[in-house]
Order: sequence, then C-alpha cells, then structure tokens
Amino acid sequence: MRRSIGEVLELAGVSAYLLGAGAYLRLRGRLRPSVPLPLLAARAAQVSLGRLVGRTAGPLTRIRPVGGRAFVADLPLLLGEPSDAESHSRLVVLEDGRPLGPGHSAHEQVRAQGGGRYSHWLGRVVFSASDDSDPRTNGRRYEFAVRG
Repeated sequence: MRRSIGEVLELAGVSAYLLGAGAYLRLRGRLRPSVPLPLLAARAAQVSLGRLVGRTAGPLTRIRPVGGRAFVADLPLLLGEPSDAESHSRLVVLEDGRPLGPGHSAHEQVRAQGGGRYSHWLGRVVFSASDDSDPRTNGRRYEFAVRG
C-alpha cells in the first residue's frame, strides 16, 4: 500500500519525537534498549520512506553462504516492509517463480533443515534452495515479492 508524502512526513515526525523521548529515557537510566536508538530510528525512517517509494518485487542479489544450508541476500534499501524482526513479514521468496517455504522460519532451522525455508530479517533475507543446492550455481532464479 502506497502512502502520501504527508503521511510519510507525519510518521517521520512521530518517529523523531519517539527517538527524542527514547533518548531522554535512556539518559535518565529508565530505558535499556537491546538495539541502539539511532538504529531503530534509521529502520523506522527506512520503512516510512520505503512505503512511499519502495519496491515490491525484484531479484535477490549478492547471495552469499552463511553456514549449513543457508544463504543470505540483501534487499533493496527502501523496501518499506516490516521484517520478521519487527512483526510478521509479507515478503515471499520465489525460486523460478514458485514460492519457497515455510517462510518466517528461525535462522537455525534454515541452516540445519533447509528445504526452501526462509526468514526476512531487517534488510536481508536468509533462505535455502528447495533442494538445498547452492543458489549461486544451481541455475535457478531467486526473487522476492511483497504479497498483499
């Protein structure tokens, strides 16, 4: 769903306010975030801008191994889709046009069990090929799509 510029600016303003409140609480010792506040603010801005100009489909590029049967690929900077880290992602990984799965799997499951499992985590997707082959050399096309 596309957002208007006004909605994105409103969300950016609220995000800035919350970042300021978070910084104040952090300085007072009342907040101990597990993720640094600037990183959270940057991610919120990325989601806001991504909803305005983000891509909803495209090829997986820069695929590299991360251990076991798992590989990782970067997603476009302004995708604008919350990931499994923040909520339930709507991102789907496709192998030659067919959805892989199960999606939203734990990274350890992707590494150990493979079989097409994947997880959208912040600006990356951790995935395995359907037959646990190397997606860089198996001759198949890997893409992402955001489903409604």
